[in-house]
Amino acid sequence: MINHNYTNSAGSSIMSDSTVRAITDYLHREQQIGGYECMIENYPEFDLFYQRTAELINASSVDEIAYTDGGSRGWNALINGLDLSLIDCFITLSSEYSTNISTLQLCAEKNAKDLHIIPCALDGSFDIDQLNELAMADRACIALSQATAQGSISNPVHHIGTIAKQCNAIYLLDATQSIGQIPIDVQALQCDAMTATGRKWLRGPRGTGFIYVKNGSPFTTTSVDGSSSKATKTEGTITVKTISTARQFEMWERNYGLMLGLSNAIKEYIDFGINEVHHKILTHANTLRKAITDNKALTLVGKEDSMSGIIGVIAKSELVHEEVIRLFQTHNITINLVYQWACPLFFDSETKVIRIAAHHDTNSEHIDKIANVLRSI
Repeated sequence: MINHNYTNSAGSSIMSDSTVRAITDYLHREQQIGGYECMIENYPEFDLFYQRTAELINASSVDEIAYTDGGSRGWNALINGLDLSLIDCFITLSSEYSTNISTLQLCAEKNAKDLHIIPCALDGSFDIDQLNELAMADRACIALSQATAQGSISNPVHHIGTIAKQCNAIYLLDATQSIGQIPIDVQALQCDAMTATGRKWLRGPRGTGFIYVKNGSPFTTTSVDGSSSKATKTEGTITVKTISTARQFEMWERNYGLMLGLSNAIKEYIDFGINEVHHKILTHANTLRKAITDNKALTLVGKEDSMSGIIGVIAKSELVHEEVIRLFQTHNITINLVYQWACPLFFDSETKVIRIAAHHDTNSEHIDKIANVLRSI
C-alpha cells in the first residue's frame, strides 16, 4: 500500500504500484528466459525510455539522453569527461551538495584549474553579478544545482543560462532535486549538460538516473566498454572509436529492470501533468513555509516564494530542535535531518536542518498536521 503521508521525497520517493510491477515483471521474465534474451525481447521498451526522457526535459533528440545509475554518477562522469582545454576555471555556489563540491575540487586540483565558490546566504541568495564577472574574466564551466537539497532554494538557472551563453561558458546543471517537481526545459535553460536521478521526485527506483548532453557539447566519456566504443587493429596499431551520442556514457551491464521502472515513473509523471504536479507540490510547501516563517522559534532555509517543494527548518535552540523532533515522532511524521556533511560550505558543524519534502499526492490533512506542529513550537 502506498504511503500518502510520506514526506521524504527529497531523499527517496514512494514508487507507484505500476512502477514496481514494471521492475518485477521484467525480473520474472528474465528468470524464465535468461538475461540477454529478456533484454533483446524488451528493446522497444528501452527505446521508450529515451523518448520519454527527451520529452520530459524537451531535449532536441533522443541521442542527447543517456541512462545512468544515479545523479552523482552522472555528475562525476560529466565533470571528468569535460574537455578541460576549453576552460580555465569552474564556478559554483556554496549551497552545493557535498558530492558536487568534492568532484569539482578534485578535478580542479588534478588539472590546475581554479575553483570559484560564490558564497550564499541562508535564504540561498548570492551575488549574481559576481558570477557574471568571474565568467567574463576567464573561460569558465558554471556547474551548479537548480534546487538544493537542504531547503527552499531554487537558483535562477534561466538567468545563469543567459550569462553562460553571453560569456561563452560551459553550463552544467544538476537537476537531482528538481526533476520530477519543477518543470524543466533544457533548451530554454541553455545548458550544455544536465544530470538527474530517478529515486527522488520522479518516483523511480533507487540506482537509476539519466544525463542530458547537448549535441556538440564538449563532454566525452572516460570509461568505455563494448557498447560505447569499438576497437580495431590496422597494421599493428589499435584504434578506439567512441560513439558520438550521449550514450557513450552508458555501460552495457546495468539493471534493465530498474531502467524500465524509471521509464514507467517518467510516463506517469508526464501523463499526470508536469505543471499540475508542480502546483500541488508548491501548495503543500507554501502551507508549511508560512507556518515556519510565522514562528519566531524557527528559521526557514531558503525563501518563502521558492519554486522548490523542499522545506528546510532550523530551530533557534537545541531545546526547540529536540521538541520539534519529539512532536514529529509523536504524530508519526516522516522527516529527514541534514547536517554539515551534506552541505559542507553552507552550514557549520553545529547546524541541524529538519527537512520535509511532500510530493503531490501527500494527503492535505497530513500537511495540515505538520503545519500545526510547526506552529505549536
